[in-house]
Amino acid sequence: MNRRWFLGVSIGTLIGGKSEAETSRRIAVLDWAMFETLLALGFVPVAATELVQFRKIAIEPTVPP
Repeated sequence: MNRRWFLGVSIGTLIGGKSEAETSRRIAVLDWAMFETLLALGFVPVAATELVQFRKIAIEPTVPP
């Protein structure tokens, strides 16, 4: 077991198979790469670092308000 496996399983658990009981889960990201990945997968984090700068630099994916 390594760090990538753990992160993959953790995110897969959060995103995959959402049920009504699981929709209240929230995630905050500290890294732009993880932020972009979650947005591309259709999951919007509740918090991310440097969003003002991210909106200036990144064209896609668009960041919801």
